[in-house]
Amino acid sequence: MIPARNTLRRRRDSAAATDDGYTRSFRKVLGEARDIRIDVQDLLATLDQIDTAAAISDESLRTPALAEAIHSANQRLGHSAPDIDQRLAAIYSELDTHPDLNDELSDQFEQIGNKWERVNDGWIGGKNALPANAMSISLKVRPFFNDIMYLIAQVTIPPPG
Repeated sequence: MIPARNTLRRRRDSAAATDDGYTRSFRKVLGEARDIRIDVQDLLATLDQIDTAAAISDESLRTPALAEAIHSANQRLGHSAPDIDQRLAAIYSELDTHPDLNDELSDQFEQIGNKWERVNDGWIGGKNALPANAMSISLKVRPFFNDIMYLIAQVTIPPPG
């Protein structure tokens, strides 16, 4: 069940949707959401590198591979986290400006923000995480990244028809 899609269709056809300020804000929110999705996809790719390194059976090869993978993931987190925070703040600002837009999208973005906080809480050591925590990080944060991707899809993929 995706109630947001029905709401979006109704609102796009409403008088509020014809307001230029509303339309600009709606497009800005969608653009910021898509940029968050790109960052999350990049972070998910670093988790794939961690999982691949952890699957190496030879300990002498696994340890340096995990160290390299977590270093790469930490760098990506250090680069992406401030951008995601800034994008979420911009989205919240747009939602605060337009009550109709807020009514339509605030639940999804509140959930996205909450999932993002859980990613940050689960990334043990932050951008300085150690290889020993790599698998734990991957297991803890991957579901939150997947949830963020799903929620962004609910907002950005137009309803059929």
